[in-house]
This record gives sequence, C-alpha cells and structure tokens, in this order.
Amino acid sequence: MIVKIPYDKDNLSLKRHYKVLEIGPGDDPVYRANVLVDNNPVENYHRLGELKIFKHQSLIVSNVEKLPFKDKEFDYVICSHVLEHVDNPGLALEELFRVAKMGYIEVPSFVSELQSSKTSHKWVVLMIEGKMVFYNKSKVPFPFGDMYGHLFTSYLPYKSLPFRLFAMYRNNAQNVKAEWVGRLDYIVDPQEAKYNRFFLNRWDSDMISQVFPPSKKTRELIDTLKAILYFVYSRLKHLIFVRDKAVPYSHTLKNSR
Repeated sequence: MIVKIPYDKDNLSLKRHYKVLEIGPGDDPVYRANVLVDNNPVENYHRLGELKIFKHQSLIVSNVEKLPFKDKEFDYVICSHVLEHVDNPGLALEELFRVAKMGYIEVPSFVSELQSSKTSHKWVVLMIEGKMVFYNKSKVPFPFGDMYGHLFTSYLPYKSLPFRLFAMYRNNAQNVKAEWVGRLDYIVDPQEAKYNRFFLNRWDSDMISQVFPPSKKTRELIDTLKAILYFVYSRLKHLIFVRDKAVPYSHTLKNSR
C-alpha cells in the first residue's frame, strides 16, 4: 500500500540499518543506497549525464524486469525515473515488490511529458483512484512536442523557487511519486474507459479534480508552508553535512585496472 508521497529522494523513510537497493541511479545516486543496478552503465541515452557512484556502493549490471536477488533481500528499493523506459513496467514493478519489503517509485507524469517530451520514454503515467496507471505513449492521440522542454527540465526546476515549490506542493503534477510497503496498486495499459479517457480525451473540470483534488485555502496554505520549510531544511542539510561526491562510473573502471 502507499504510505507516503515524498517530496523527493531525500525525503524517504530510510532507517540506519536498512539494506537499500537503487535501480537506475543515473548521475544522482542516493547516498544511502548500498547496491546500485543499471542495465547499461556506459550508454547515456536514457540519462541526463554519466552514471555516477559513491565509494561505498557496488554496481550490478542487470535489467529491472529480472533482478538477480533473493526474495526480500533488501529492506528498501528506490526506482526513480526508470519505469517510463522499460518494455514491461508490470514485470519491473513485480520484481521491485519481490526483492524489497518497501520502496519508492517516481516517474514523470503525463502532464510533464506533454510539457517536455523525451523520445526515450515509452510510457506516460498518472495516479488515478490511488492506482499508478501506465499508458503506452504511442497510443496517445496528442502531439508530444519539445519546443519548450528545456524550460521545464533544465531552467525552472533549478532557477525558479516558485516552480520548485509548486512541484513539491502539487506533488504528483510534474512527477508521479509514491512510497509503498509490500506493494502498490497499478494498471498497465488500462482497458476501462474510466482510466484510459485521461490519456485519450481532453480534460474537463471533473477529470482535473479527480487527478488533482481541490482543497480548502487553509489546506493549500499549510501545504505550501510545509514545502517551503522542507526546501529550507534540505538546503541546510546539504550545506552542513558535506559528503564525498559521487564519481563517474568510468573513473572507477580506470582505477580498478
């Protein structure tokens, strides 16, 4: 079940003794992860930059749809911005549920994909009725352009505090996120009209309120203040607790020779 919608990968329920697995860490691995998995450590087609790794971490080359681990071998698994790339997200999800007791999943939302599409993404995702719904991107009748992609991926998230706070306050607008225990509910390529209409039709006010339920102004103010406090806390945390930087995986290969 879903137990929390975290702000980001630094806002996870990770205890000190947990054995943590991260799938597809890209150029920003989670420091608390003990083991990293990537299906292609060299090719950067699916990444923003070169794969990086911390000194204390080990890397295993494997596909998320068939992980080389025992059942419940890990206490926690992190899978961020990976499932939109895979051939079968259902198989990948079942593997995550199999190898870990709990975990965190993050994927770009259908909304953000329309704003800044990436050709490497095969699936678009929405959280509907508490279910993570994956829809084949090739079946969507709307054009996926990238004219303003740089604005939403490289400028606003890093240069605009109001946009950053909006993405945290409306936590499933830019990215669909969930921390789960045991497993979470999901649907891949839904056949029911009540789900696929969100990917095939223009949204009306009722559809918008179903995906993004309205709240009272006091609730909105509280949630906005919480996002501001978390933003300040996370910035101070990174300034005070300075850690070794992750290094490019290619450097670790050179040093091991």
